[in-house]
Amino acid sequence: MCGIPSVRDSLQAAGRIEDLLRDIGVDSVGGGPVVIRSHPPPSSRCGPSWVARGSLGSMFLRACSLTFLCLMTSCSSPEPEAAAVIQAALDSPSIARCTTDIDCVLASPASDCAFSCSPSVVVSRAGAVTLNNAVAQANAICGGDFAEVNPGCPNGPPFASCTAGTCRGSETPPPTWVSLSIEQSSGSASSTPPKCSKGSSCTLWTLTPDGSVVITRSGVIHHATLSAADLKAVETILQSLAFRQTVLDGFSSCDPAPAGTTVSMTLTYTTLELGKDVTGCVKTGPTGNDPQRLFQVLSAS
Repeated sequence: MCGIPSVRDSLQAAGRIEDLLRDIGVDSVGGGPVVIRSHPPPSSRCGPSWVARGSLGSMFLRACSLTFLCLMTSCSSPEPEAAAVIQAALDSPSIARCTTDIDCVLASPASDCAFSCSPSVVVSRAGAVTLNNAVAQANAICGGDFAEVNPGCPNGPPFASCTAGTCRGSETPPPTWVSLSIEQSSGSASSTPPKCSKGSSCTLWTLTPDGSVVITRSGVIHHATLSAADLKAVETILQSLAFRQTVLDGFSSCDPAPAGTTVSMTLTYTTLELGKDVTGCVKTGPTGNDPQRLFQVLSAS
């Protein structure tokens, strides 16, 4: 192992190794120009390259052992190549092509050494596969030595929707939803996503856009189907812009919640789950508010 030499020894070793290189007609080691260092850099992107094999290696190893110097091959940064791979995927004409909101998702372009602090982008589901494959390829190019966590990186848009055949980001939930869950339980506990485990005093209704309802009562599962009229009533509420904005901000206009019971509502979109406590809306009022109407439809199923 090479140690740290004195300045005089370093200069003598540099001249000796340069002479050795000239004598045997070698210009580089490992494909890059030879760089002489007194010790391996503590955070090198290339890592130390100890020359210790073959006739050339034995000559360098001898020079190193005599003068306590190490050799390191220089290398160019892999970031431009990795970034080009990811950018090619992002520039694909079909990366965000869509038919409905369900086609659109969020995907991260961040790799270990390129786009490492980029926010998530809105792409189609097929585009997400393309982008994820590009990121995996970029990580292989990066070499695994660049992985860093940057908590200050910006976030992407919270929601995605299909507009004119292209997936776009949005700050407001889209009209298309994946599922609606309402849970009623004793006490004050609620969770997102909702849970109604066996032995607990609770009922959970989960509705999907086809009208199917999965009902869980204390861990026991039942199934039901909404009528066409009830499903239409639910869709009208969930797709209205006023409701979508309120479910994001919270139902602050509802009356205070009574003690002893909790009612929570969770809306699942392709990119995010939104959970809200709607106990006051459902149990107190005002009469006819949206969460109360949704609860009445599902609890009657």
